[in-house]
Amino acid sequence: MPEKLHIGERVKAFRKAQQLSLSELSARTGISEATLSRVENDQTLMSAANLYVLSQALNVDMSAFFDSTGCPARSGIRSITRKGQGVSLETERYSAQVLCNDITNKKMNPAIDIVAGRTLEDVDGLHAHPGEEFLMVLDGCLHLHSEHYAPLLLEAEDSIYFDSSMKHAYVCAGDTPARILVIATIDATHLKDEGE
Repeated sequence: MPEKLHIGERVKAFRKAQQLSLSELSARTGISEATLSRVENDQTLMSAANLYVLSQALNVDMSAFFDSTGCPARSGIRSITRKGQGVSLETERYSAQVLCNDITNKKMNPAIDIVAGRTLEDVDGLHAHPGEEFLMVLDGCLHLHSEHYAPLLLEAEDSIYFDSSMKHAYVCAGDTPARILVIATIDATHLKDEGE
């Protein structure tokens, strides 16, 4: 069974270590103060896209929200996540398994997401983050919404690779939630610029 997460304390610790108020973090991320407060108090979890934005605003690797004991990235690394053993993120509208979470400072963030939201409002609208993203539909179908293109229907075994700095969102297009593999790169240049 996947491990359950309570990441609020880590988010709060990273924010306080940088002496940021909720208001300042909200301004950096575009995520409302109310949502950030609920996350810090473990009353809700946010989507992987928002966690990515939050990690960049706080200048930490996204995996730092899940596991403080991960091994640093280096030559010859590998990480195995057995079926059903990813770190679980679950809310009323969102479910994901973060894969290969034991490696910090990695160049990609892989996850298996369940897309149940049927409208842009259900998935908190369009989001963007520096880097690139690969998506493959494992089961079901979804619409990929983006700021520059008409919604695109993707069905089981369809895949797409795109610039994730373009605002985007996944919306379920079938009778049952879609199950997808998402791999997002981390734009190290952007992270370095943010930290300077």
